[in-house]
Amino acid sequence: MTHGRGSTYGSVVGGLSLLAVALVLYLSPMANSTPPHHVAQASADLGSPGSDDVPSKHLLHGDTPTSGKPASHTTTTNPKGRQIDRQVVYVPTLVDDGKSPTTTTTVPHTPAVTPAPTNATPTVVVEPKSELVDPSTDYWGVAINGVPQGTPQLNALDTEVGAAPSELTWYQGWDEPYPAQTVQGAWQHGALPMITWESKPTFDTTPAQSDPAYSLGDIIRGNYDSYLQTFAQSVASTGLPVIIRLDQEMNGNWFPWSEGLNGNTSGQFAQMWRHVWNIFQAAGANQYVIWLWAPNRVDNLPHSSPSLSELYPGDQYVDWVGIDAYWRYTSEAPTFAAVFGETMAAVEAVTSKPIYIAETSGIETDPTTGADVGPEKVQFTTSFLAAVESTPQIVGFSWFDNVATTTQDNIAITNDWRVDSDPANLQAFKSGLTAGTYSDGLMPSSGPPATLSVVPAPGG
Repeated sequence: MTHGRGSTYGSVVGGLSLLAVALVLYLSPMANSTPPHHVAQASADLGSPGSDDVPSKHLLHGDTPTSGKPASHTTTTNPKGRQIDRQVVYVPTLVDDGKSPTTTTTVPHTPAVTPAPTNATPTVVVEPKSELVDPSTDYWGVAINGVPQGTPQLNALDTEVGAAPSELTWYQGWDEPYPAQTVQGAWQHGALPMITWESKPTFDTTPAQSDPAYSLGDIIRGNYDSYLQTFAQSVASTGLPVIIRLDQEMNGNWFPWSEGLNGNTSGQFAQMWRHVWNIFQAAGANQYVIWLWAPNRVDNLPHSSPSLSELYPGDQYVDWVGIDAYWRYTSEAPTFAAVFGETMAAVEAVTSKPIYIAETSGIETDPTTGADVGPEKVQFTTSFLAAVESTPQIVGFSWFDNVATTTQDNIAITNDWRVDSDPANLQAFKSGLTAGTYSDGLMPSSGPPATLSVVPAPGG
């Protein structure tokens, strides 16, 4: 399902083995669970010292499903200037109940999804990386503790919002193998998977800023090459696109991969990134990986923080540039411009690569006074979604959808970052999606899990 004017994701209700379904769509789709400790530290931006702190087809509007109807074809341009080439093929679904073939459809703008027969299997078309990195409409994603393995949590969100996310984020360390089943599970939800891949153990007992066994120098010298080669080979053998957000917020001073900490020296972060990328290249994995380089928002960082240009590994090694930024303080306006403005300018000074907002949300409670700031969060949510849609460089976002306890000035603060932290914010989130051209994943279905139809990469 796609909100608004564009269509980037398609799914088809397949029949029984009696029917071979032919699907022609130029569409673009829109993960291991988040360990419990990551709800508290999923982003240093949430409180670390120094941080900134559908089993159905899509119909074009006005079309009616007709068995055997030829494909309709239109070409439009969305508000960002991206061409949307939409071709819809109507495929009848055979139901083994003696009835005539039927077609299950969902019309854009309609929150409710017509359920497929319980014996029908939806098919998700997985486009190649080359199509995913330059989508005609924007992804909207979430990071929820336990998702995508925690299907009930995801289904609850889908039901509340009236649409399913087209990207799913989770976190894991370098002591875990490539989560092939989780990546597949995300795609079966119609969502592009994102691994926030941190060069430290998933459950780390060392101080956040220090993990001597995982220094940048150790990685560059090849101490983890065997692990990296196995991981990359698994990506290649799985054959599904995946976003890898490697060592996020590298411009801060709260993770062991930051320069100036943990024995790391100037220039080593970019060198480490290129080293990892080259291992993936040798394994044939880069045709599937969307590499996301994601710094923290640049304002309010220590003056000694390295420049983004020093930390950037180069356009050859990066597909998207991310930004991690939250509306965290009532001392700043709850607007996109106030939270993202300086960082957008800083990123655009380094590269013209597409931008993906890798982590964001807004506070529900003032961390200083404990006062409810729900109305201000609604302002931030509304401003944020409108800005994403009106900014051509931005191709999507991931919302941190958890209640998290973080530490600020040595004080533990719990805040509700979820889209449904109050009814007004949930409505603002739904309205923002509907008003824009965001692509959706699969809504919950009582039918069997979706099968994946993987479109080969060009030349593959």
